[in-house]
Amino acid sequence: MTGFELAFTSALIFGTIAAALCAIVLTLRSAARKLDDTGRQTARWAAAVVIGWAAFAISFGAVF
Repeated sequence: MTGFELAFTSALIFGTIAAALCAIVLTLRSAARKLDDTGRQTARWAAAVVIGWAAFAISFGAVF
C-alpha cells in the first residue's frame, strides 16, 4: 500500500466517523427538541447520507 492509498483510506475512515457522529447528534437533537416535520425530515436525510457514505466507504475499502 502506497502512502497516498494509506492517507486516502485513513481520511475516508475518519470522514465517515465524523459524518456518523454529526448524524447521530442531529437525530438525537430532533428527538429531544421534538422538531417540526421539516426538522425531523432533515435529520432523517442526514442519517441517510451517513449510511450511504458508510456503504460507499466500506465498498471502496473492499475493492481496493
